[in-house]
Amino acid sequence: DEYLAGVSTYFQKETSWDLLIYVNDVLKLTKSGKSSPSYSTIDLGEFISLKKGDTFEIVFKITVEGDAGVPISEPISLNQETFTEGISFISYDGKNWVDFYDLEGTYPDHIYYSQVACIKAFTVFDEVNTTVSLDILDSANPAEITATVKNGYGYLVDAGTVTFNLEGKNVKVNVENGVAKLNYFFKNLNSNQIKATFNANGYASSSAVTVF
Repeated sequence: DEYLAGVSTYFQKETSWDLLIYVNDVLKLTKSGKSSPSYSTIDLGEFISLKKGDTFEIVFKITVEGDAGVPISEPISLNQETFTEGISFISYDGKNWVDFYDLEGTYPDHIYYSQVACIKAFTVFDEVNTTVSLDILDSANPAEITATVKNGYGYLVDAGTVTFNLEGKNVKVNVENGVAKLNYFFKNLNSNQIKATFNANGYASSSAVTVF
């Protein structure tokens, strides 16, 4: 009963990656990017609802020059082995998967008996508060109406939609980089009330009203 907000892993070298998130075998999100050698935390850009009993999967497809290194933890490096079989898998073609738990490998200076993929999931427990501010950037007709959405920490929200209610109509616009923008031609040339309402999974709804 929380919201998946981000994931992290290690990248051994310059890596192009595709990230896929599944909940109960349903694809909920895809994201692509490039990372330098690092331990990286990736903001999903939206909150994915997880209910008690759900099964969720985090899948990385990585592309690198030369050999591809995959980050793992193995029992020899852990004070306590907390992972089991059926937790993490590896595939060389994206179709056939092998359980890391009982995968063995022999190298000149090391033998791998059992391991788990180093991927962490980060969740948010409560809905995040939001605020909406409304601006009319052009007083001509059509008017350019902008709704800016920030979270409770003052940062722009890059998710969800804003529904503009004006002249008895509802117009839904996606939020991009904290902004939902609408160009609207008013039929009523007298006073008009405009209401903007923000909605997104994992965020508390908020709204603002102005008169044009």
